[in-house]
Amino acid sequence: MSWGREIFLLQCQNVEDAEAKGIRFAGIYESKYDIFHIDWISESNLLVYDYSREFKILYTESFNTINNAKFTENKFDYDKAVISSQALDPDISFQIYPMEKNTRNNRPILYYTNTIITNQFPRRVFILGYKRMYIGRHFEWKEHIQDFVNKKEWLSAFALFVSFAQGKNKTFAGLPIKSQERKDVIREYGAEVVSNYITAIRDENGPPELTTIIKVWKTVVLIVIDLLVSIENYEFLFRDIKRMFENFGIQDLFMDSLEAFIFRNRIREIPNEPFREVVKYYTEKDRISVLQYLMVNIEMRGIDIDYAINLCMEYNLLTALFYFCSHREVSQGGADFLTPIVRALTLCQKNMTDKNAENNELGIKFLWFVSMTINGKMFPSGSIPNDIWEDKVSAMFLMT
Repeated sequence: MSWGREIFLLQCQNVEDAEAKGIRFAGIYESKYDIFHIDWISESNLLVYDYSREFKILYTESFNTINNAKFTENKFDYDKAVISSQALDPDISFQIYPMEKNTRNNRPILYYTNTIITNQFPRRVFILGYKRMYIGRHFEWKEHIQDFVNKKEWLSAFALFVSFAQGKNKTFAGLPIKSQERKDVIREYGAEVVSNYITAIRDENGPPELTTIIKVWKTVVLIVIDLLVSIENYEFLFRDIKRMFENFGIQDLFMDSLEAFIFRNRIREIPNEPFREVVKYYTEKDRISVLQYLMVNIEMRGIDIDYAINLCMEYNLLTALFYFCSHREVSQGGADFLTPIVRALTLCQKNMTDKNAENNELGIKFLWFVSMTINGKMFPSGSIPNDIWEDKVSAMFLMT
């Protein structure tokens, strides 16, 4: 709804919502000029034509959400809601109505209802001038990415993906406002574009087994991992992409490339079967420190916790063992503080005669974890729920 220089955004709440109160104030935009015409052009974007003779596209999520904004001390920056502004034609056709006595600045009332028409789907705009008719379209986010893909500017396309996924750029049409919905559509389309990217590189440069282009594929693997990790599409990365690289004969290159992302704490999820394969690969390469870092930082959902705990026991990965045991869900057997303490104590007793830096570190880890548990602190951060603390700490004291 618009009046003078202001646009008021009102929201009609769902009557099924328990807290619904009918129509509520959702935002306000104040223009520098009188507004002649407004209309929706996409889900969260408005097309505005004002006295400056410019067409503006406004992003409604950047409107001022403070009601009675004129009476607040802090001035709101309304310019940030303007996505684009363009002077198209100074002679846009209009319908003129008789001027009322108290009209602002004694200007006639102009209407553009029949000369500026917007169609939200497929986001087309029809503008009638005196000598020309203009037809425009508001591109959606996928089309902007596809434009870079068509020009083979892959890195620019991937940069847009990351910007969208991280919520830094929400102004494009067709991009869901809700975070989870936005991530879902980005992951789905990202998987399609990444597959096309890998296929295009293979068609242009040949298969990875050619030693002359192995440097190219090293870069490709890093770019693909970086993108899919950034948009949090771990499922596609560790299943489809991993399988694709295996078919190309560069599975070791893929596995080795994961290490840099693991140490930067960017690998947050791995499906269960690929997790086993990653563990097997790094175990055979005797790169246990990589595994320990991965385990401490990975999300536990979707992986075999018992398998992970047994692995920690086998290779004496105490830090990872502390993490997995203390964070185990009820459905996975519940939190277990006893197992890592017993394991750490056993190792300390076994190596008690050896006075080296490794054993000193082992003893410090043991005392640190026991101290945290007794004081109700969860490893590595947070607090142990009271009911779990009473049960598990009591069991620990009974043991001693």
